[in-house]
Amino acid sequence: MTEKNVAKPSQPSESWELLGQAVTRLEAAQRTLAEKAASNGAASEDVKALKEENKTLREVNETVSERLDGVIGRLKSVLEV
Repeated sequence: MTEKNVAKPSQPSESWELLGQAVTRLEAAQRTLAEKAASNGAASEDVKALKEENKTLREVNETVSERLDGVIGRLKSVLEV
């Protein structure tokens, strides 16, 4: 902080008031950071769950693709006869 940003109270009571206001702002900032951290943790769990679901869907997709290829191959051989 620069000197011109620092208030120079004329009374000790003003100093206490300014200190109280500063503490209130710090507490509010701390709460905001804690809320964001909790939110990020929940988002991280959501991302993990979505990645697992995506992996499962890819495996199912691969299985279905292989089965369809087999059916198409058999249909082609039946139609060629």
